[in-house]
Amino acid sequence: MSDLLMNQRETLKWAERLASDDWGSQVWESLGLGVGCGLLWLFGLFVLMTCLVPPMRRKVHAWTNIYLPWNSCVGIFLLQGIAGIMGHPALFSVGVLAYWINSAIPVWLLEPIAEFSNRLTVIGWLTWA
Repeated sequence: MSDLLMNQRETLKWAERLASDDWGSQVWESLGLGVGCGLLWLFGLFVLMTCLVPPMRRKVHAWTNIYLPWNSCVGIFLLQGIAGIMGHPALFSVGVLAYWINSAIPVWLLEPIAEFSNRLTVIGWLTWA
């Protein structure tokens, strides 16, 4: 299993916490932070893709009346990379959300997704070599 995915000790910890009848504050905090960081990062990726793909850019402009020029993709790329510092681990390596994702998706599919999406974070850029 990749270092990017949840390790066995982390899996057992969250499995025990989620199996208890009374979820503690750590479970709710982890769930809230994981969902928030994950959604922020995925939203950044969606906005980046919208800037780069003209048909999507036109559809977003028609629906929201917000125009995203293609040259703003550099700034959005940097912002989504910074959001990915917290979003990638929240989705793949620590917390309740990562536990659910790791238990729902088979490893043979999850590992390549985690490896590829790590390249879309600032930490991934620094460790690409």
